[in-house]
Amino acid sequence: MKQESNYKKFMIIWAGDLISQIGGGLTSFGLGVWVFNRTGSAAQMALVTLLGFLPTLLLSVPAGVLADLYDRRTLMMIGDGCSALGILYILIIMMTSEPELWQICLGVFISAVFSSLLEPAYRATVTDLLTDE
Repeated sequence: MKQESNYKKFMIIWAGDLISQIGGGLTSFGLGVWVFNRTGSAAQMALVTLLGFLPTLLLSVPAGVLADLYDRRTLMMIGDGCSALGILYILIIMMTSEPELWQICLGVFISAVFSSLLEPAYRATVTDLLTDE
């Protein structure tokens, strides 16, 4: 019975992480394309895309340490919630004025930094929930 309950929890967490990963990746890619359409500069597009993915690479080890030290559910909620703040910042800037490149980069970077908390916490939680089989 315990295995079935843990499997259900796993499926909920897995689905949430899948949606979060797809949304984050599409947002970074979409913003890069938007910058390219506005500026015609592949370098500026690459900068936005880089800022969307580089923090995950650089912060995965420290985020793994945090996942071992603190409550993983809390880290996942903080990561997703604060990541949304970066995207919300970009949305507000786009709705109120014509955003500059640095504003887009700042929002993408903030979102990516907090998203980097998710993966190590997710992986550690999965190993706690599932059995070897």
